[in-house]
Amino acid sequence: MSLKKIFIINLVLGIFACLSHIPIVVLNVTGASGFEAVDLWLVLPLVPLDLVLLLGAIAALAGSEDLKAKILPIHAAVLI
Repeated sequence: MSLKKIFIINLVLGIFACLSHIPIVVLNVTGASGFEAVDLWLVLPLVPLDLVLLLGAIAALAGSEDLKAKILPIHAAVLI
């Protein structure tokens, strides 16, 4: 599998992770009903990791092969 395919998969995972974690934080902070039981300390640390995954995949797809090789271990650590 090529690095481009791997980063496309990581981009999709980053999009799904951002779509699942960021709205929960926003709805809890704004006081929307139904989100009172969400513990922000469990969700909030995941948001920077989601953004690293998303922005890293975008940078790797737009960058050179050397940049892809540097971003891949970071993505592996985030996904683990």
